[in-house]
Amino acid sequence: SVACGLALRKGDVFAPLIRDAAGRFAFGEPLIDGVRTYLGSCLGPMRGRDGNVHRGYPREGYLPMISHLGAMIAVVNGTLFARRLKGVTGSVGLASLGDGATSTGSFHEALNQAAIEKLPLVVVIANNQYAYSTPNSRQFACRDLADKAVGYGVECHRVDGTDLAACLTL
Repeated sequence: SVACGLALRKGDVFAPLIRDAAGRFAFGEPLIDGVRTYLGSCLGPMRGRDGNVHRGYPREGYLPMISHLGAMIAVVNGTLFARRLKGVTGSVGLASLGDGATSTGSFHEALNQAAIEKLPLVVVIANNQYAYSTPNSRQFACRDLADKAVGYGVECHRVDGTDLAACLTL
């Protein structure tokens, strides 16, 4: 997630996952806001109204996570599409999700929409081999998660997420 946060620019859209604290800070979230939200402070970006992972600044393109189950792709799509309608160009959207999210209807619908509309969307999937307690072998029939991209006509890359140098060069 650090590579994602570093690659994005001001004006881009970022929808991080619950485990993406480092990516949030790399994208520019002030550390004090993370601490304030974690402590439930009314001085935090969500004014103490939500849990510690549901924080962000939607107007600035930093979206609070509403779900880890693929739903954030549609939210990023909506933001990118709204920007297109307003004539805003040059921004990219990035949605992070886990491997289990790729088995949800919201994932398929949103990825299809992004492909059809040719939205500047990047989807980062953290494949930890399990969706809660369900192994990949019981999650999807394709050989590799990257195979799912082919069906939508979207470009796909594989990278070892634990290798920062590899992530930064992708």
